[in-house]
Amino acid sequence: MYEGLVTASVATIEPPSITDDSDVQITDVKDLGSYNWAESPVSKHSRSPPIWVDRAPPFTIQRDTGLFYVDQNGYRMANAPLLPLFKAVDIIQKDNGDPALDWSSVDIISDRNGLRKLVRWVKGSNEPKTFRIDMQLVGERTVLLSRWNTRLQEEVVGYGHNFERDCTRLAPGCEKSSGHHRIVNYNFEGLNMVVRFEVDACVSSPVTVPSRSSRADDLESAMAGLAIRPASKPASTVTEDGITICKVGTNIPRTSIVELTTLREGNLDQFVWDEVYFQLLLSQTPNHFLALHTRGTFSRVERRKLSTMGEKLEGGDKAQRVMKGMKRVLEAIQELAITHGPEGRLTLVCDGTELKVYSRLSDGSLLPKSILSRFD
Repeated sequence: MYEGLVTASVATIEPPSITDDSDVQITDVKDLGSYNWAESPVSKHSRSPPIWVDRAPPFTIQRDTGLFYVDQNGYRMANAPLLPLFKAVDIIQKDNGDPALDWSSVDIISDRNGLRKLVRWVKGSNEPKTFRIDMQLVGERTVLLSRWNTRLQEEVVGYGHNFERDCTRLAPGCEKSSGHHRIVNYNFEGLNMVVRFEVDACVSSPVTVPSRSSRADDLESAMAGLAIRPASKPASTVTEDGITICKVGTNIPRTSIVELTTLREGNLDQFVWDEVYFQLLLSQTPNHFLALHTRGTFSRVERRKLSTMGEKLEGGDKAQRVMKGMKRVLEAIQELAITHGPEGRLTLVCDGTELKVYSRLSDGSLLPKSILSRFD
């Protein structure tokens, strides 16, 4: 975790003290873009996550086996994991005829994963936490937070991956997809945020999706509720900065996207609701499906909305305390980055309970020069 870092830390970020300030809110949410990873190094510019199949329980799923991605962006774009985010936003703005985003006005650009790690630290507990986030100031105020992992693939225990595979169907044109990512922009009480996250599924009501072995025309008919159609002609393909981009799919509204979670029935009483709540909140994912099973036999799927889940957290007071603290931590990170300037190469490390800041030995940038210029 300390690979490539100067031995001595340059700063320590203190846990935020929370006062009775007014509530913090996430507002002005906008969808900026989306993409699917396919065969390396292909990124399919697609607005089509896997489609939820409303299977009637009970049904049985095989236990997960093999290697699964921990961070597919880091796996495929090791030198610039944030680069696909910018490519996806550029394409959707061009296709829609939207004005270019003023990137220099953005405060924080991050994966949801990094924000969730910071939230866990803000929540505070005696349980040690271990994570690293590389950061860089671009322009006068924008801070890049880049995910860092010891492993980009790993074996997992449970049923979650096979549940997603067997309870969703890939959209036409995305049959070789290995993950759908979405980018949103919102105002976090004065902080202009751009956040990327992976989407498990999308829903449309009513929708009935056939098995993977069904004919293509049957699948097209089933997709009518989602307004997705197979391309009538070959999709256009371009290669930029080492990414081959193939345009497929059509827009899926944010109201349709879903986060999926599997849980053993006997563990429901111990389920940590705030983990899921902040996961949804930080990406503004509106729907959560909790699938309950006993040894892989699923008995029911509980469906909840982000808009009501906060009530489980001490009437919403806990959520506000955490988000107030999160805002202060992000402001402290931005202030540190500005102090060290665009040439600074800083890294956040939590190895226990303290959040320390280190300098990196390398002066390598998290983004290529062609992208950095838009922050001038």
